[in-house]
Amino acid sequence: MVVSSLSIPIPNSRIPVKPINTPFFNTIAPFTSSSSSSLTRLLHATNTSLLNLPSSSSSRNRVLAYRGTELGHKSGEEPAMTIKPAVRIAERKLVVKDRTILTNVPENVIATSGAAAGAAEGVFLGAAFDQDHCSHSVSLGTLRDVQFLACFRFKLWWMAQKMGDKGRDIPLETQFLLLETKEGSHLEADDARNDNKIVYTVFLPLIEGKFKACLQGNAADELELCLESGDSDTVGSTFTHSVYINCGTDPFATIEDAIKAVKLHLGTLRLRHEKKLPRIVDCFGWCTWDAFYQEVTQEGVEAGLESLKAGGTPPKFVIIDDGWQSVGSDKMEDEKEEQGLLRLTGIKENDKFKKKEDPSMGIKNIVNIAKEKHGLKYVYVWHAITGYWGGVRPEVEEMKGYGSAIQYPKLSKGVLANEPGWKTDAIALNFPNNGYIACMSHNLESLYCSKQTGIVRASDDFYPRDPVSHTIHIAVVAYNSVFLGEIMLPDWDMFHSLHPAAEYHGSARAISGGPVYVSDAPGKHNFELLRKLVLPDGSILRPRLPGRPTKDCLFSDPSRDGVSLLKIWNINKHSGVLGVYNCQGAAWNSVERKNTHHQTKTEAITGYVRGRDVHFISNVASDSNWDGHVAIYSHRVGEVIVLPYNVAMPVSLKVLEHEVYTVTPIKTLAPGFSFAPFGLINMFNGGGAIEGLNYEVKAGAELSDVGNGYQAEENNVGVERAENLSSEAVAVVSIEAKGCGRFGAYSSTKPRKCKVGSEVVDFEYYSASGLVTLNLLEMPREDEKVHKIEIEL
Repeated sequence: MVVSSLSIPIPNSRIPVKPINTPFFNTIAPFTSSSSSSLTRLLHATNTSLLNLPSSSSSRNRVLAYRGTELGHKSGEEPAMTIKPAVRIAERKLVVKDRTILTNVPENVIATSGAAAGAAEGVFLGAAFDQDHCSHSVSLGTLRDVQFLACFRFKLWWMAQKMGDKGRDIPLETQFLLLETKEGSHLEADDARNDNKIVYTVFLPLIEGKFKACLQGNAADELELCLESGDSDTVGSTFTHSVYINCGTDPFATIEDAIKAVKLHLGTLRLRHEKKLPRIVDCFGWCTWDAFYQEVTQEGVEAGLESLKAGGTPPKFVIIDDGWQSVGSDKMEDEKEEQGLLRLTGIKENDKFKKKEDPSMGIKNIVNIAKEKHGLKYVYVWHAITGYWGGVRPEVEEMKGYGSAIQYPKLSKGVLANEPGWKTDAIALNFPNNGYIACMSHNLESLYCSKQTGIVRASDDFYPRDPVSHTIHIAVVAYNSVFLGEIMLPDWDMFHSLHPAAEYHGSARAISGGPVYVSDAPGKHNFELLRKLVLPDGSILRPRLPGRPTKDCLFSDPSRDGVSLLKIWNINKHSGVLGVYNCQGAAWNSVERKNTHHQTKTEAITGYVRGRDVHFISNVASDSNWDGHVAIYSHRVGEVIVLPYNVAMPVSLKVLEHEVYTVTPIKTLAPGFSFAPFGLINMFNGGGAIEGLNYEVKAGAELSDVGNGYQAEENNVGVERAENLSSEAVAVVSIEAKGCGRFGAYSSTKPRKCKVGSEVVDFEYYSASGLVTLNLLEMPREDEKVHKIEIEL
């Protein structure tokens, strides 16, 4: 059976129910007083399908093209449509913006306009088959010499990335496919002038009626569409909306627009920005798993909370992972028989979490201790949706009242091929509360039925004891976030702060845009590292979007090709952040079906960083006519670099090395006066500390407030004044910053003075680089929330 784990408002179990034949997810959720009633409702649920989706039959009347002609027209008749759609089938070719993507498209492939889903440039694909059946596959055409990024299920619960340039490279169970086509060679230099020559095409397999779609390649370089119902009695032969295709010149906008169209078509999901995120995303947390595994106790939980708090990095949420429930194995008739999966034997917590003085309090006791003694805001518990890994033991007295049963579904062919030894079943339930993390839900049935879930685990687990896993983990979470991040906020999982790869993992979590939490054992912490992530009040400096690979990294393979670095971008209110990682040397091995090393090179790899690597950097510039120049602060080296537009800076890293850059648009206030704030430069995402930014230019006693842009430039008055003011010109930068620590900025001239609040403070200025720093000695007052910094130039 397939389980999933959540963090949900249930204090005590992974729940037995009659499962449907769809693998779902693990969850982590907060403990609340309503847990018992929620659990009872969950246990009584039976065989409830979430797939209330448009049926294939109801969609047939929207078919525009079939076997190359419009439905309703005889062969040879001209269709009524006169405007060429951006994506279309013509002469047995799939054409995208007049570029051929697929050739030899079979005649039974059906194309349907995406206009009904609000996407004039998109198209749905399906196919017609001669006979009804529970599974079908059809070639969509031949794919050659087109670079792609595929996200595919390499395990039942998890996706990973694969890159290539021909159909045979596309793996089984591909659930997301992004293509890049260029004019000329794929080896063109990456230059902004060539951006308009690149077209991105995204393929999104969907759920149509009771059938789920996925993509795969074959030895003939054909891109195949696979359709399965998972039930031999559920059959069909005509499919019109099985894959959605969209195209554009901006890969991230193209993907976002495609998911929007899918949302309008299916009506079963909401986008990430439409969902309420649990407040844990802005707090530092701790998970018990790698600290204790299944031996977790109430005393251990308390020890871990106390240990982190004492070091000045207090967690504000905790996840009590596997080990708190009442479980047991099936009775074995033969003592030599191998013990099977443990199953839930009761809905209450086990004895380790019962207070000796008052056992009836149960897990509520540690919840009270965590919140009242250690200042936590949220307590989550790990929970498998079927009760436990092996489900429940239906014959146990405490389970008999819930009508529990075990049912074995039919798994998809692609999953069985990728993971042939897999033998579990699944259950899918939709929780109405956003306060949980969907931990094992990389299947379309979950993703495209997500109206509530705000956070999704981005990858397989963090494995502290597996040295081959660390580079793979960073690459996988980044590329999976390209797809997952449109629907939910990706969670890049826990890590250890005291570990050979701690900085590598920790810096990535800081720029991920998701929650930040560790699984350290009590007393085993690197507080110097943690203070780069966590403020003294337990909050974090979280960027605004899911972290994703930069545009020039989308189709390179930073785990396998031996030459590429992985660059991950994100954005703050007034700056960008860019992480660069060497992830080479290890990857998922589809033959051995495990992560393996494939090269042992130790020399550094050189890549290049540009300001425009931060995709939306122009959106945070204070000038609408910003010239593209940025100031960059290097976290590891501590250097300031001024990069003009489209100028590249080299960076060289060995395997498991990284660098994090704060990237800020330079504001030119007047000739000789340029400025760019970096934020708290001792933290990985220091730019996330800046909540407000305002620039002013003063002429003698007259003050011209230019707000978020140098408005005086537009009428030439301000420029003329500034040129004539010489030493009397004064520029004032006002900044609102949260947190405490060393605040840094780039300034083309030495500041005249710096103030924090009403107090003039000392500062340092490094004329060679333009770095100016001052110290914010303590957190802002509770009633103010931010420090008000004023820098006069």
